[in-house]
Amino acid sequence: MDRPTHAGALVCRRAQPGPEVLLVRARLDPTRWVLPKGHVEPGEAEEETALREVREEAGVDCRIVGRLGAYWFPKPAGPVLVAMFLAEYRALVAQSEPREVGWVDFEQARAALSFDDARLILDRARELMGA
Repeated sequence: MDRPTHAGALVCRRAQPGPEVLLVRARLDPTRWVLPKGHVEPGEAEEETALREVREEAGVDCRIVGRLGAYWFPKPAGPVLVAMFLAEYRALVAQSEPREVGWVDFEQARAALSFDDARLILDRARELMGA
């Protein structure tokens, strides 16, 4: 599998005293905090998927700033490859999925994220931003 099956974004917004990261509750296990991501639809670019998933899951409009990398995780139907992007918050929009949303600083995000791969993406974003 060369092409990502899923895409998502680590969305940041300016806040005081420093930037905040967007987290959403996992759909299948709402005790877990995750980064917004979802299936790449046929004919859809990975960046389009990331932006769409952030809108649907969090009710946030954002713009892609750069690519953070990709990671794999196993699922019963087969492995999943997720492309992740760094995105900048622009505005709130209608949320189409009933998920709890949280804005936290980088340290809080690191502690709250449930998966090591997401923490690595967070660390890359923090390094790129110099935060």
